[in-house]
Amino acid sequence: MAKEKTIRTRYAPSPTGFLHIGGARTALFNYVFAKKHHGKFILRIEDTDEVRNIEGGHISLDSDLKFLGIFPDESFFNPGSKGPYLQSQKTERYLEICEELLNQGKAYRCFCSEKELEEAKNSAIANNSPPFYSRKCRNLTEEEIQAKLDDDIPYTVRLKVDLKKEYKWKDLVRGEIAFQEHSLQDYVIMRSNKVPTYNFAVVVDDHDMEINYVLRGEEHISNTPFQLATYYALGWEDSIPQFGHLSIIVDDDKKKLSKRSANEFHFISGLDKKGYPPEAIFNFLALLGWSNGEEEIFSVDEIIKAFNVESLSPSPAFYDVKKLNWISRKYFQNMSPSHYLNFVKYHFTVDLGEFNSKKELFALANKKNIDCAAQLNEMATDFYAERSLSSENIDFLKNHFQLLNLAKDYFPMKSEAWDSTTIRNYLKQLMQISGLKGKDFFRPLRLAFSLLEEGFELVNVMECLGREVLSRNLDSSLSLIRGE
Repeated sequence: MAKEKTIRTRYAPSPTGFLHIGGARTALFNYVFAKKHHGKFILRIEDTDEVRNIEGGHISLDSDLKFLGIFPDESFFNPGSKGPYLQSQKTERYLEICEELLNQGKAYRCFCSEKELEEAKNSAIANNSPPFYSRKCRNLTEEEIQAKLDDDIPYTVRLKVDLKKEYKWKDLVRGEIAFQEHSLQDYVIMRSNKVPTYNFAVVVDDHDMEINYVLRGEEHISNTPFQLATYYALGWEDSIPQFGHLSIIVDDDKKKLSKRSANEFHFISGLDKKGYPPEAIFNFLALLGWSNGEEEIFSVDEIIKAFNVESLSPSPAFYDVKKLNWISRKYFQNMSPSHYLNFVKYHFTVDLGEFNSKKELFALANKKNIDCAAQLNEMATDFYAERSLSSENIDFLKNHFQLLNLAKDYFPMKSEAWDSTTIRNYLKQLMQISGLKGKDFFRPLRLAFSLLEEGFELVNVMECLGREVLSRNLDSSLSLIRGE
């Protein structure tokens, strides 16, 4: 029995910016699929476009993936035997394969200038014809070719697309897809500057790296027939991967998320900066086009175990920030206190002055209330801001003067520890003595102690403010009630 091939998937971005949500989801599905089948996930960088490349872009992409918990089995940082993993390091390989195709008559040199190509395109459009290359140079004689080479006329290399072949595949997500030959043109595989085009380089790379499954964005559907034509021309039919084209991701306006967006929520680095737990982001991304029944909270291992390509939907996936926030809040709620504090400390960086010592208490008090860790900065700044009671607040407290006097009389002595146990016992005692409960009890105390009408649990509010601040606020409230 033949040994079953190891599943090898890849994510192959260009280093043109930060990791976008769409790219992150593509990487995630390829990673999860590989891990599901005990295969290998490869990170390859397509960096042949020097104009658009950003210096260090490949490093930030790798870093963002690892932040999400996606660790490539092979990459430029962790090379295997199938590299190089940067296209810029494979120039000779692309030229070698291109030369093979030329020698076999499966590709040809195109000497048409940019001006000629543009004029031909405009003419085709004017005649309601597809703006395809006319194949003008396809049948040049050897003598004509040599004469142009002798004259140093620049040329590209084009693949001779089989004019009689239908290019079709069974898409893992969308089922049967087919392109007739008349919808294809002899595409450029090598530019005049000896840089390979995307559709050519990706075939060579996937073949060399033995990639056998490719999950990628729906925008690549139109690239697939050109890649199939290249596989056929090279005699690499047995190396053709199984393709699956994922749904697009749309925003609130039902428009595709753009890599050019300035919205921080559309980039992994932006979500990291805001302090979303990476596990929550992973969980959220997995649900953009995939589902496993009604369950929505999964660990990474649970996603890997449950994942199957048959459950991937071709319908547009809605990038719902509210859902991301809901998932993130669930993760915060389920974190142990120590894990939670260790995570939020890198994002909860606001200077609270005299209240800096209360930051951990404040963070824990709001563990169930935040969507992302950076929210704590604004929440704490507001909570500890200097404020005063409005005339409406004072009129309200006048109706609870007796309760506030009791609160003053029974306020814990300085000799007592100031912690949640002391505070709970104090409030329990006040409740028994006053005979009040619910809003009639908690609302006036919250206002008098914190000068705030609402907020998190009163015990935590009192612990976060501290004995001295509470005593001062209570005295101030009583003085205002008395008209002092």
